[in-house]
Amino acid sequence: MALTPQDLFTSTEVSSVDFWDAVGKVEHERLDFKSRVPKGLSDTLAAMAMTTGGLVVIGVDDDRNISGARLEQAVYDGVMTAGHDVEVSLSTHELLVGGVPVVLIEVPAVSGRLVTTPNGRVLRRVGSSNHPLRGDALARFVRAVTLHPREDDPVPSAGASDIDLDALNQLLAAQKRPRATRRTALKSMAELGLAVDRAGNWVPTVAGVVLVGATPDAHIKGARVQFVDRQGAASRTGASRSRHTLSAPLSRLVEDLVALIENSGERHEAVVGLRREIIPVFPREVLREALLNALAHRDYQLSGGTVDVTLFADRLEVRSPGGLAGHVTLENLRDEHFSRNSRLMGALKSLELVDEFGEGVDRMYEGMAGRLLPEPTWSATDASVTVVLRSESPVSLDDQVWLSMLSATQMTADERRVLVQARHEGRVTRRSVRALLGPDVDVPALLRGMFFKALLVQVGERGGTYYELSREIVARVGSYGIAAQARRREQLVQLVQTRGRLSVAEAAEELDVPREIVKGLLVDLTSEGLIRAVGKTRARVYVPAIDPQSE
Repeated sequence: MALTPQDLFTSTEVSSVDFWDAVGKVEHERLDFKSRVPKGLSDTLAAMAMTTGGLVVIGVDDDRNISGARLEQAVYDGVMTAGHDVEVSLSTHELLVGGVPVVLIEVPAVSGRLVTTPNGRVLRRVGSSNHPLRGDALARFVRAVTLHPREDDPVPSAGASDIDLDALNQLLAAQKRPRATRRTALKSMAELGLAVDRAGNWVPTVAGVVLVGATPDAHIKGARVQFVDRQGAASRTGASRSRHTLSAPLSRLVEDLVALIENSGERHEAVVGLRREIIPVFPREVLREALLNALAHRDYQLSGGTVDVTLFADRLEVRSPGGLAGHVTLENLRDEHFSRNSRLMGALKSLELVDEFGEGVDRMYEGMAGRLLPEPTWSATDASVTVVLRSESPVSLDDQVWLSMLSATQMTADERRVLVQARHEGRVTRRSVRALLGPDVDVPALLRGMFFKALLVQVGERGGTYYELSREIVARVGSYGIAAQARRREQLVQLVQTRGRLSVAEAAEELDVPREIVKGLLVDLTSEGLIRAVGKTRARVYVPAIDPQSE
């Protein structure tokens, strides 16, 4: 089992492989490497404390060589002095990494007060850098940090009978804690920081009710989602096709909403490569991130405000009560991160539903780009934040489905459009790509890059050069449209029934398509029970699902 950064503090020695597996080699908001104790260490400590906390490793240089450092008096004094200067309590530990000592410094996240540098600045971690806050961003951050978070307020009307035990035990399991019963539910919530002591009794907090309450809106006004389907209308004033009000434990609420949106919108059945899938209009991972952002970052001080989700014919709008949190602005929301409800976010992170470093917004952009859909757009007022997902695309839903099978491959929007053109036309040339993308694109460089990424193969030379989909792409997702793929499936079933037995080679020759595609289709048809496979490996043939000789 891979070690975590926390595990390193309870270890005396690890291999260099285990060390790098645990911390990674890329510095980020929660990780910083130093070859020695620097003069500016207090800046890093202050920035981490005001972001999400983190780990500083002394004894690793900029090239990620383990140069070594011992927790000697001079090192310890330097670390403790830097912590004292910013009033942050630190934990230190000496660890042998492949026999070489390094010093680990655990920096806690600080809430409820400001942590400033010795010269009075407020810093936040952005990637591996410490950035000062100024002007309005600083003022909003100060207000957000110093105000008592509403999520920790008790909810006196809620008791053990109002807790969804399945949701609570899922959260306890994620944090490796014992299961709870109805009798021990509130005590278990208190151990998670989701219940507080009031006159000798445990009382759930706002965060506790939102996370594991069976019906949160029964105790917290506005803790629900209003879903409206207006696919036939252009604006919010038009007639609606349906309306739903949802209230459930937060993780289940997100899944219920995703299912409701997908069932209300257009659904597309696709057979691509080896898989048959129902593809919704919006990428599922993007929907989840948009909904989680709205529910986890909403302002519960606005107790009457609900999260509103509206589905139109061309877009989905998700509106969350409360303005942008802390110092986050529309301009920096992809780079900055601030949790208005840090306890909620911590619970969702332990459930692996969110990433604490704010990467969810990036995943939304990547998910939309993966299907050539427009980027998410955001708007904000003092009272709400709204994200809009649009469904228009320069390619058909058929092509979006095909592209979605390549979501793990890093590509630009231009590369995806060229792949779609090659899929439809069988080949692309410099001239056809220039006509597709316009004169401002460096077409030769684009095609060279796609060749080196094994997306396209080059055929011919000089004036007769053209490019086709690579064998890797064809083998993974096929090269045909969904309608053509469906026709080939029908042809294969008919061939098997007519001939009685059919090999991959015979099918490939008959249909004039690559063996990899034919093999995938035959395997797919076999798994669906439409035909049967007889024999193994090279001797395998395919026969009708019901053998006429057995009747």
